[in-house]
Amino acid sequence: MLDHNLELLKIHYYHLWEYLTDESFSCEEKASVESAKNGEPAVCYHSDQGDVWMNSRYNPSKEAEIFMEEHVKIDEKSLACFFGLSNGMFVKEIRKKSKYNSRILIYEPSLDIFVAMMKAVDMAWLIEDPEILLVVEGLSGDELDHFLFLNLENYNRYTNKYLFLPKYQALFPESSEQFVTAIKEAIIQVQTRINTDTGFSERMLRNELMNLRHLKGCRSATNMVGAYPE
Repeated sequence: MLDHNLELLKIHYYHLWEYLTDESFSCEEKASVESAKNGEPAVCYHSDQGDVWMNSRYNPSKEAEIFMEEHVKIDEKSLACFFGLSNGMFVKEIRKKSKYNSRILIYEPSLDIFVAMMKAVDMAWLIEDPEILLVVEGLSGDELDHFLFLNLENYNRYTNKYLFLPKYQALFPESSEQFVTAIKEAIIQVQTRINTDTGFSERMLRNELMNLRHLKGCRSATNMVGAYPE
């Protein structure tokens, strides 16, 4: 399975493929993918305090369905940001309900979980989907800011969704804080762009009106100043 997923990465996430196939690459292998009671994959993270199951050990897909009931859909041109990949079923569930032209960001803070999934689960559904971007801390974490900058806009900043998968915040508090900070800064950048565009538009309109007086036969430009709302 790993070779299959690596071939897909080579096509769609070449930089990740380079990292994972480099001779010097290594990870602690603190995660594994086991079979739940219903045969579906479930991720187990081997923390210093003991094993932590990131999914239900009985019916992971049902767990994902219940978890996503509060987030029935993603509006068109909106963005869903996931903190955590886990076994992928949470993302699959919301992908089924998302509208056309919506996008999904998955920020996986654990390199070990990502590698475990690459070894055990067919990731084609995720890697080949052009509307999903995968960011893995330690491999491509610097892409988070860039992706948020490109996809957060004024028209979707109130409809975007930011989702933290079960257990992730408790296991990876520092990464969670970095994730939240990146989102906050991206939202501030959106507001800054709006303020800049608004101010520039007002000045441009005023200058255009004032410049009318330089046209032959035009004497009314100064009378128009103040006629438009600030």
